[in-house]
This record gives sequence, structure tokens and C-alpha cells, in this order.
Amino acid sequence: MKGYNAARRRIHQADGGNRKDSSRLIALLFGPLRLVLPLLAFCLVLVLVVASRQASDRAETPEGAQGLLSKGRYTQALAAYESLAEPADSSREAKIGLLKVLHLTGKYRRAEELAVKYLQASPDTAFTFWLGKARRAQGKYSEAEADFRSAAGAQHAIRDEAGMELALLLEETGRLDESRTEFEQLYSRVASSSVKLGIAAVALENLERFQEANDAFRQATEANSKDVDTWNAWGRLFLQKYDKANAASVFEDALKAAPDHPDALAGLAQSVAEEHGERAHSLIEKALGVNPNLIEGRLLLAQAAIEAEDFDKAAGEIRKALEVNPNSPEAHAWKAVLHFGKREPAELEQELQAALKVNPRFGELYETLADYAVTQRFYQQAVDYFRKALELNPRLWSAYSGLGINLLRLGDEAAAKEALETSYANDRFNVWTVNTLRLIDSFENFDTIEVPAAGGTGSRYSAKDAPLDHRAAGSPPDFRLKLHKKESALLRLYVPDLMRQALDTLSAKYAYRPKTPLYLEVFPDHEDFAVRTLGLPGLGALGVCFGPGMVMDSPSARPKGGFHWGSTLWHEFTHVITLGMTDNKVPRWFSEGLSVMEEHKVRPGWGDNVSLEAIKAMQEKKLLPIAELTAGFQRPRFPGQVQLSYFQAGEACEFIDKEFGFPAILTMLKGFKEGQSLETVLNRALGLSPQEFDKRFNDYLQSRFGGALKSVDFDLLSNKEALESPEKLQALLAKDPGSFFANLKLGAYYVEQKQPDKAVPYLQKAKSLFPFYDKPDNPYQQLAAIYKEQNNLAGAIAELEALTTVNAGNFEALKQLGQWLKESGKPDRAMPVLENALYVYPFDADVHRLLAEVGAAHGKLEVALREHQAVLTLDPADPAAAHFNVANVLFELGRRSEAKQQVLAALEIAPGFQPAQELLLKLSE
Repeated sequence: MKGYNAARRRIHQADGGNRKDSSRLIALLFGPLRLVLPLLAFCLVLVLVVASRQASDRAETPEGAQGLLSKGRYTQALAAYESLAEPADSSREAKIGLLKVLHLTGKYRRAEELAVKYLQASPDTAFTFWLGKARRAQGKYSEAEADFRSAAGAQHAIRDEAGMELALLLEETGRLDESRTEFEQLYSRVASSSVKLGIAAVALENLERFQEANDAFRQATEANSKDVDTWNAWGRLFLQKYDKANAASVFEDALKAAPDHPDALAGLAQSVAEEHGERAHSLIEKALGVNPNLIEGRLLLAQAAIEAEDFDKAAGEIRKALEVNPNSPEAHAWKAVLHFGKREPAELEQELQAALKVNPRFGELYETLADYAVTQRFYQQAVDYFRKALELNPRLWSAYSGLGINLLRLGDEAAAKEALETSYANDRFNVWTVNTLRLIDSFENFDTIEVPAAGGTGSRYSAKDAPLDHRAAGSPPDFRLKLHKKESALLRLYVPDLMRQALDTLSAKYAYRPKTPLYLEVFPDHEDFAVRTLGLPGLGALGVCFGPGMVMDSPSARPKGGFHWGSTLWHEFTHVITLGMTDNKVPRWFSEGLSVMEEHKVRPGWGDNVSLEAIKAMQEKKLLPIAELTAGFQRPRFPGQVQLSYFQAGEACEFIDKEFGFPAILTMLKGFKEGQSLETVLNRALGLSPQEFDKRFNDYLQSRFGGALKSVDFDLLSNKEALESPEKLQALLAKDPGSFFANLKLGAYYVEQKQPDKAVPYLQKAKSLFPFYDKPDNPYQQLAAIYKEQNNLAGAIAELEALTTVNAGNFEALKQLGQWLKESGKPDRAMPVLENALYVYPFDADVHRLLAEVGAAHGKLEVALREHQAVLTLDPADPAAAHFNVANVLFELGRRSEAKQQVLAALEIAPGFQPAQELLLKLSE
């Protein structure tokens, strides 16, 4: 077409624009094409038919069939091998290829039938090997063992592959010593073979020579990058060591070697499941599309369904797995987990026995149960299961690691360290073990502080020298705190009091007082916190509850003002209550929802409010039915779903509290403790089915956020041209005055243009449309700045008070508000504001000084004392003045001996400090 147009232009120019002559010439030039085009079309079809026939001919050779297989075209490869192997005189190569692709695509019975048929005609060791593979996949372990022994005993090229399969089968059926012997013999045969490096690597892995195994896998894949089985085995080694990043990388390489290989797809799914649930699910479905009988794929789907409490779906996947292999120990293990999750002890015991009948040394059975128990926060039960796993298999080093990590969660540090060191001594490559031991070693940098039981002496603690362990005789402490030495002196001034308040308030409200002592660990390094909670760095959470204990980030672990540590502590303490009073049987969504609800009830602005992301999710109808809400926490399907689930769970609990009363919540907790289903609990406590609950809850959300759902227009954010044009924003508002972003952006534009009078109405309108918006460009702070500039301090104060009622985590707003309230002569209102600021970031000396001043002005000398003591812990620029300030308040409190110690400390630093000298004279009178 391009050439045709160029020809037309050239002809038109040549004849000076004569259209008639041009048309005649075009006809002369292009008319014959009408005759030629049909001939060209026929030739094209002929070429395609010939090419197709040639491709078909190539596929009908062993090389062609193998080519299809290597490209991941499994259906075509199977058809090609079926065609090649069908004739009576077909080649051995074609028959082996067919058996291989049948196994790869999960057609195990057909593979078994053909292998038997081929062996009847020709006793070939390769046919025996593939017969064993088919039988093992179906759980016919005795027959498979005989096949592998026969193939491994022959002097044949496949002998070592058969020996490897035999050793793996022996391990699968619990004959661990025999398996180890087979692997030792196998390795001795292949160790010096450059072409058997993959087999050598598998042997080394099973002989627990992990570093050598890793090196051998690397060498094997470098030597033959198309060896997908070796890639897959290497990836599973990384999965065993909880190194999912490297595992994912290896499985990606496996898929380059063999596109859509089902084992590689399943391995990759397992590697990415925690962070990319939707992708993992897609990968598993893709793997099952190639091999519908892939037991690993079925069990991964079952695991996801169990963790999401979709027990019917899980049962279906496990049933499919057992239809393929009725003796699969792993399938029986997950069926046991299913019954554990459903609280069916008799059925659980039945599955335990079924698994142990196949493999009496199957420690992984109890390890799988223990891992699931951890996800359900049954930490003591997890410890018991890990110990049972080790009774069955004392060489299951990963179970020692799990045991140690969970003993640490229960506060038994000595026993935890012993178990972890046993794991490490025998397996130095489990990153959970290594990281947790490093963390325990770092505990020497922490102070362990015991907070006395209620009624013990000392509810306030000196930052410098109070021992914090002077409780009443025979009375155990209420709390054990682990605080880093570099910030212990400061945090001990605030953490114990908040914990005491949480314990007393929540225990009274929920009519349950947890057994003490409870423990709290606060980490100034977020990666240490992540290791403590999951065993690996990278956790995005701020706090975690382990039942009797809590672990959280220090405010120093995050950017200044980055999170509200007080709200986080209260959230985790609520878990202590709800987990304890239900024997850890409360569903994840309900426990999290109650924790979010209680954050909001402590003080105005505590806890997260509705975010833009939540508004968008509601607009897009991404909220989950209540029956599926736990899945949003444990198996998120899209980025941000965990945070969305926190919001939804919190709102659901607030809905129950407001519409049905708090006694309904207590009734629900009692029902969950008794093992009742969600349907039963909702019906008895609220008189609703789950579906009715969803409808009522959605109506409640509409009443709460309906205005914001209409006014927050996310499409405008992508319209850069409109956002940068005040004229376009005004035109938009003329049509739709209720556009939140248009009002916000136009108000901000007028602020930037120094036209505050024009800005104010738009910012006020934006605030009314979506009052929960608290990003840095929020209308509250813009209005406060305008009013302050206009000398309207009362108006500025009102805006910041409104903002901090929405978000008490805005440190700079709290600090500024406290200062303005002090300037306005309102110390009574300034005090709670500044205390709130300390619950966000307690390392700002200016806030402590300011709070000390307003505390003293308001007659709260204990507050003033605490704040001056806090300044002392922060390495003040003028330490003499800091000591003097402490001494002065102590003097006013009548604590003369302590005051004298502090004034002497000031004079030791600055002997000529006159105010200190004068105070010393008073103290000496």
C-alpha cells in the first residue's frame, strides 16, 4: 500500500495534475493485478500446506517429538510419540519417549499399562524404570521398589537414575536407614562422573551434605542447562532451606529449559505464594493444565484453601490427590491438617494412622501439623507437634528449627536456643535457624525488665536507676520487657504504664484476665523484629502477638513519625485477650477486627482510618464475604489485600458493636471457643446467616462512606492536564461540585498562588467530602497554615485538633498543636496532645521539654518529672541544666534526697551553675 500511494504521487506530479490522464495511466499500470492476485493467493496456500506437511513430518520423528516436548507443547508431543510408538516395530526410543511424556502429563495408569506391554515384548531395563516411576506415582510402592531394584541392579545406562528413585522411595516409605545406604552407594558410583552431577547432587542433599549438594547442582546446570529435573531438584533444596528468593530464581531457569514444565511451575508457585498469592494460584492451575494428576499441585491448592478456611475446596483437592495415589503420605498429612482445622479429632487421628501406616518414620506429618498450628496461633500445640515429629525422625533438622522458634515465641529462651543450636549443628543452611540464633545472640544488647504486679511498689520509674523488679514478695511480675540498651532508659518511662492501662482496661471489658507474666520485646531494628516473628527479614507488619507475648518495632525502627507505637501495642494486647479467652480458636478476621476496633476506642485518632485505597476497593467491590475474610489475611490474592482486610475486619467489628451491642461480641467469642462454626456463631449471636450479615454490613458501609464513595473520583488523578489547569478544575466543579480531588487540588493551587481567600472554600469543601483524608496535602494542615498566617490562632488550632482526631499518628501536627495550645494558655488541652505525640515518636527532646512545661503549669508535677527525666536519656546538649530541671521538680515534690543527688550531678558537670548552687543551699537547710 505504501508503494501504491508513492506511485500515485509520482504520476500526479508528472502530468501536472491532469486527473483524467492519471486515471488512464493507473488503469494501464495496475489493471493486470486483477488477474495476478488469485494466482498469488493460490501459491501462498500451497506454500503453507507444504510447510505444514514438512512440520508434521518432522514431528513424526523422535527428534521432532522431542523438540515439541522441549518447547512445552505437551499435547502435540504426546500425539507425536503416540503415533511413533504405535506400530509393532516402533523404535525403543519412541516407546521411552512416550512413557516419559505420559508420566509428565500425569497419565500414570496408561504409562504403567504400556510399560508392562513393552516389557512383555522386550525385557528392557528402561521400560522397567519407567514402570517403577508410574507405579510409585500411584502409590504402588512394593511393586515400584521391585522395579527400581531390578533396574538399579542391571549394568545399564539408567542404573543410577533407578538407584536414585529407589533411595527416594525408601525414604518416602519410612525406611530411612536403607535409603541413606542407597544414597551412599549411589554417590560412590557417580561422584567422579561429569554427566551424572545432577544425580550426585540429589545424593549429597539426602546425605545432608548441603553445601556440596548446592555446588554440584550449580555445576550440573552449568554443564547442561536443559536438564530440567536437576533445576527442579535444586529449587526444592532452596525451598527446604526457606530461601524462597533463590528457589524462585532456579525454578525460573527450569522453565527456560522446559517451558510450562508442571513440576517447575508448582515449585515456582510454592516459592512466590507468600507474597504473590494470585500469581501462585495461576501457576498451579497452569501446572495442573499440563498434569491434572500432579499431587503437589493439588496439595498446594488444598493448603491455600485450608489457610483460607475453605475446607470444602480443600477436601476436594485432597480427594483428587488420593484418587491418584491413595498411599501418598503428604496427601494424608494435609488431610490430617484439614481435620485439625475443622476441629475433628477422631478423623484427625484416623489420618495420622493412615499416613504412619505407609511411612512409620514420617516426621514431616507432625511438622506439617505444627506449621499449620503456628498459622492458627496454637503455639504450644505446635511445640508439641514438633516434638512428636522428632520422636519419629530424630534427624529432621527443620523440626528442631521450628521447635526452637516456637519455644522462643512462648518465652522459653533457653530451651529455644538448645533446639536451634541442634538444628544449626547439623544443617547450617536453614536461614530461619541462622537468623534466629543471631537474634538470640543480640539479646545481650537488651535489658530485661520485670514490671511488678498490680499493687507492687513503684508505678513510675526513674529513667536512670530504678531496678523495676521490686515487686511484692512472692508475687510474679505482670510483664517482662526486653528493651534495647540504647533506648531502654527512655522507653521504660512509657511502655509499662501503657501496658498496665491495656491490661486493666481490656481485662475488665472482656471479663478475662490473662495469666501473667506476659512478655513484650521491642526491636530498634525492623529486620530483627521480622526475624523474631517469622524467622526471616522482610516482614511488613509493626507488631505480632504470640499469645502470652508480644513483639513489635521500636519507634526508632521507623522514620520519625512513621508509626504509632502506642496504638500498635494496644492492638497486640487486644490479641492477648481474644486469643487467650478463646484458647486461640478465634478466627483471624475476628481477632484482627477486634484489635483494630479497640485501637479506635483508646483515644481519638488512634488506629488507621479509612484510606483512599479502601475507598477505591469499595468502589471496585473488592471486599470479601465475611465467610472468606480470613483468606484476605492469610492468602492475599492482590497487592494491598492484607491492609484492606484489616480495614474490613475492623469495620465489621464496629458494625457488630454498634448494631448489636458489645455483649454480642462476647457471645461470638464464647461460641468460637466452643468450636462453633461461623454460621452458628453469627446465627446465635446476631440472628443472621453469613449472607444476611454481608448484606447488612454493606448497607452499614454505605451509610458510613457513601458520600466519599461518590465524591472521590480516582479517574481525575490520571488526568494530568486537568490537575494542572485551574480553569479545567473550575469547569469540572461547575458540572460536579462534589468532586473531592477537584476541590482539594484547586484549593492547593490557590494556596500556592498566595490567594488564601480563594483557597479556603475549596479546602473546606474537600474536608467535608472526605474528612478522613490525612495525606501530607490534607486540607486541615493547609487551612491551619492559612489561619495562622491570618493571625487566627483559634482557627488554626481547630483545624489541627480536627486532623489529629482523624489521625493521631501525625507527629508534626501534634507537636505544632501542642505548641499553639501552650501559647494560647491552654495547658490542660496541650497535655494529651503532646502525650499523643510521644506515643508516635518519643525521641524528640523538644516535645518532652514542652510537655514538662505544660505539665508543671497545669500542676501535674509527676508528668513534669517524667519528661525532664526523659530529656536526660536523650543526651541533651546541656546536661547540667537537664539534671537541674529534674532536681527542681523533685524538690517541689518533697523528694529532697533524690533532688540533692540530681543537683550534685548538675554541679559536677558545671560547678559554677548558679541556679543549681542556690537549690543546693535550699536543700541543705
